[in-house]
Amino acid sequence: MKYILTAHAEFRMKERGISSSLLEDALRHPTAIAKDPKGNILLKKTYRKHGQLRLLLIVCRMKGDIALVITIIDTSKVRKYL
Repeated sequence: MKYILTAHAEFRMKERGISSSLLEDALRHPTAIAKDPKGNILLKKTYRKHGQLRLLLIVCRMKGDIALVITIIDTSKVRKYL
């Protein structure tokens, strides 16, 4: 999937130590997909970091066949958001 990062999403990736390969894997193979009330797409991907189960939550909007990534959240609260 082609994607564009907003400046905010780029900042959050760097701040949270999220690699481009993890982001691309989450975009291609999400564990779950949902929509929020604003119509944004929520892609959720579980993964392991230092042996701990974590959840990557990607908020994006589709612009044709390109995903505009608005923000990226990395959390250990997998059950709460999945």
